[in-house]
Amino acid sequence: MLFLSEIAKVANQKESLFKSDFKITELLIDSRLLISPSDTLFFALQTQRNNGHKFIPKLYSEGVRAFVISETNFPISNFPDAHFFLVENVLISLQNIASFYRNRFNIPVIGITGSNGKTIIKEWLKQMLTSEFQLVASPKSYNSQIGVPLSVWHLEEKHNLAIFEAGISMPNEMEKLEKIISPSIGILANIGTAHDEYFIDHQQKIEEKLKLFTHSKKIICNRDDKFVFENVLRFCNENGIELISWGESSQNYVQILNINYGDRSSTLILKVGDKKIELKIPFTGKSFIENALHCFTLKMVCGLSLEEAAEGFEKLQTIPLRLEFLEGQNNSLLINDSYNLDLESLREALQVLKNRSNHQFKTLIISDIKQSGVVGEKLYRNVAELIEKNGVKRLIAIGEEFEKYRSFFHLESSFFKTTNDFLNSLKGKRFHNEAILLKGAREFEFERIAKRLEQRKHETVLEVNLSALLNNLNYFRAKLPKNEKIMAMVKAYAYGSGSVEVAKILQYYGVDYLAVAYVDEGIELRDSGIDLPIMVMNPEIDSFDTLLRYRLEPEIYCFRMLEAYQRVVSVFEFTENKNHNFHIKLDTGMHRLGFMPQDISLLTDKLKELKNCRVKSIFSHLAVSDDTSEDNFTHSQIESFNKMSLQISKTLPYPVLKHIANSSAISRFPEAAKDMVRLGIGLYGVSTVASDKKKILTVSTLRTVVSQTREIEKGESVGYGRSFIAKRKTKVATIPIGYADGIMRSLSDKGSFLVNGRKAKIIGKVCMDMCMLDVTGMDVKSGDSVEIFGENNPIEKLAKDANTIPYEILAAISYRVKRLYIQE
Repeated sequence: MLFLSEIAKVANQKESLFKSDFKITELLIDSRLLISPSDTLFFALQTQRNNGHKFIPKLYSEGVRAFVISETNFPISNFPDAHFFLVENVLISLQNIASFYRNRFNIPVIGITGSNGKTIIKEWLKQMLTSEFQLVASPKSYNSQIGVPLSVWHLEEKHNLAIFEAGISMPNEMEKLEKIISPSIGILANIGTAHDEYFIDHQQKIEEKLKLFTHSKKIICNRDDKFVFENVLRFCNENGIELISWGESSQNYVQILNINYGDRSSTLILKVGDKKIELKIPFTGKSFIENALHCFTLKMVCGLSLEEAAEGFEKLQTIPLRLEFLEGQNNSLLINDSYNLDLESLREALQVLKNRSNHQFKTLIISDIKQSGVVGEKLYRNVAELIEKNGVKRLIAIGEEFEKYRSFFHLESSFFKTTNDFLNSLKGKRFHNEAILLKGAREFEFERIAKRLEQRKHETVLEVNLSALLNNLNYFRAKLPKNEKIMAMVKAYAYGSGSVEVAKILQYYGVDYLAVAYVDEGIELRDSGIDLPIMVMNPEIDSFDTLLRYRLEPEIYCFRMLEAYQRVVSVFEFTENKNHNFHIKLDTGMHRLGFMPQDISLLTDKLKELKNCRVKSIFSHLAVSDDTSEDNFTHSQIESFNKMSLQISKTLPYPVLKHIANSSAISRFPEAAKDMVRLGIGLYGVSTVASDKKKILTVSTLRTVVSQTREIEKGESVGYGRSFIAKRKTKVATIPIGYADGIMRSLSDKGSFLVNGRKAKIIGKVCMDMCMLDVTGMDVKSGDSVEIFGENNPIEKLAKDANTIPYEILAAISYRVKRLYIQE
């Protein structure tokens, strides 16, 4: 909490237009997450996607009276009661205010940085230290230039320990975060390859991350990573910082004597000083053990006894840092976001519930909030305001605190003391045609509720990471000129990812156009609440009347289609004073569809005669924009398009969009970016352009599990046709996925998947519903995880084995395979 007069001293404002002084308790950067208008300060940040200044009128009408702005090209006089801080840079102002606020507290602050594991270490420490300390920590993975200031704002006088994580993606960022966090104890987590491309080398990345600890008293690190340790040691010597290491050497503060790996857990024998301790963790991976050792060492540094420091590890849980969208009972949507619960994450989850579901009836199942900067009556009044603002129809609250403040909630509500009480109440009750958000603190075990409400457990799942899709959208968007439009391709079920869910998130994040192949795909999107303009690339003439009813826009590629479209529009019952958009396709050398150069003269004559029709865009397809050996042909296509499109557009009495660039052309041929680009396979995480492959993320991961294992003797066969004959004693794993699910039969006897992270070759013919893998020498049993393709088993490799392209692999994934949507 700060007063406006205090903020005025540190905001670096060029001009201060505030009339009176009052208290600020909320910092807001997203207008949709407003809770308490009267004591909120809004920062009008400008990003590539949005400009916060345009939300000022809406926020003012809702009661916000304090704003940090960087431009004044709006009528300030329209907001007579508002208090404005005019600054050079809104983000820097936010950071300065947070740094000033942080310096009011003299408590131990733990700063965590690294490439991997930051959020898991923070969340595990929260799980284990809540009973020992009044602590505050970064919400979710708030570790960016914006997230860190918002995290630090949660500090209060009651806290005696703070844990903040800091992430950077390029040089010269960490200095800003160091001033805001000012950690007294640092943890340097695993240093991996993430964002390597933004640094000169690995050395520079380590040096940049260490800047977080410039004024720290102690740094915890892994001594066994010799390259990292040498850099940390040098940094500590130069800055007079105590280095506390763990590892196998006896020189470490915490020495690893032994690690015993079980099937699902690990036991660590550790030595601290002259004492030994056993540490059990319910994980086996190297990264989990590293994270656990950072946590154990930190607990010792915080003054806990050896026995106290070892407590809690056996009960550690995985941290699903994302929302899951699950198919619920009776046509319900289940949104599972129950890994943590505070006001910030509740705001975001309620926004998802409000904007990402077609279900009119929305239910929130929530537990008491255990980790929040606000407590008691104020906290639950804020929760009540959030619920009302986001259109929740029914509240199911679990915990004694909700029961205490039940009078605040004026909607259909049920209150239960424990999760067991709620689960027992479900006998005979069903959820129908509604969207259900699960938001619970970890101790309430909401995963039990999710398991009960999910329609059925699927063993084969296509996991679609919507956060990765947004990363890819923003990556390509950053390459475009400021006002360039984006048409996103969602045809073929959004390349197998699920067109409705993908279209919803693309609409939410501001793409300009969508493109589908057929009219029925567009109808499905309209029925699901998608309002964006939609181009239909393969419309049938017989469907033109339906197309018009659903406000879909056809691709027109020949005179017959143009005449038919004009004919249907002329008799369309809703035509009154309305121009119906369509798109002209040009053939610039691909020779598939489109008007040829010799057609343009006649085409322009016919366009002049059209009534109630309007050319929205002119476009063409590049045939080989990803092939460097064919660049001359691509340049000739672009040149041909320029000539033909100019010839058409100069005869039209209104502006028309032009587009020819696809995903690879956005990167390789910036001159092909006209008024709009068509983003397709790159959006879904696949590219043949080397620079793009380093930056875009995997969106789709196809997983299944092992159904059964068996051992066969030398000479025995596997599958139909006996195409595989064992040359040795062989362990065979059968998995429940086959060509009816999209696994091409051409992968028989040559493709491979990952079983528990290890490569396993397909043996025998791929069946309709199953295929078999060679897992000889591997510890594999029924129920173990299999990755068909994804981040660890790239789809490009699978496509190569099948002698095809990633497009075909993605598009072939059957509708019967369940899609699981996740969002970080």
